Amino acid sequence: MGTAKKIVDASKTEYINSPIIYHITERIEKIVTGMLDPKEVEVALSTSKVLAIFYTSKEFMVVGIHIPHDSKVVPNAHVRVLRKKELVGT
Repeated sequence: MGTAKKIVDASKTEYINSPIIYHITERIEKIVTGMLDPKEVEVALSTSKVLAIFYTSKEFMVVGIHIPHDSKVVPNAHVRVLRKKELVGT
């Protein structure tokens, strides 16, 4: 069994070891359905120039921006507004 464990560790493959089959099937279910801790990765899609900021209330703002032609726009993407490298809003 020592050799098998070394091979699995070397291949960086996830393995599940449990004396109770129910725990193994439960773990596999979570893996398949994606319920394990999701890893959030931040990807910069583009940078844009702010043309105008309209404050609708103290908590909300509407930002008018210019998006370059080679930029990628994705629905439901999160946006951060920076002014002189300081976070103004999200």
